[in-house]
Amino acid sequence: SFLHEALPDLRLTSFAYPYGDVRLPQKRLIAKHFPIARGIWPGLNAGRMDFGELKAIGLERDRPSLAEIQDWLDRAKERNAWLIFFTHDVPNQPSEYGCGVAAFARIVELVAKAAIKVLPVKNAAGFARFAS
Repeated sequence: SFLHEALPDLRLTSFAYPYGDVRLPQKRLIAKHFPIARGIWPGLNAGRMDFGELKAIGLERDRPSLAEIQDWLDRAKERNAWLIFFTHDVPNQPSEYGCGVAAFARIVELVAKAAIKVLPVKNAAGFARFAS
């Protein structure tokens, strides 16, 4: 409600469950307002996907490691899947749930080297739903 009052022309298209707290009643409610929602369970989004709780990989402090990120990227390419990465902040000194600037830059480099297209979640979801 606050966002709609402050920015009446803004159309929100995705939702992230706070702390990954999601149960079936919340999913039903959120689905009425958002075509896309993401959780916090790590995984690839491929094939039949639950657009009411897409899988996502949290970037928190030094987790996952760069080797684990590379593994996620390799598996995504192999399966023609897409990944959602999320974090809460990207400063030099990240919070408990944030990712440092240097670590984030290294992750961006890995994604660039993998030649993986980077899209906002709503665009990636549209591509996944309608690409042939």
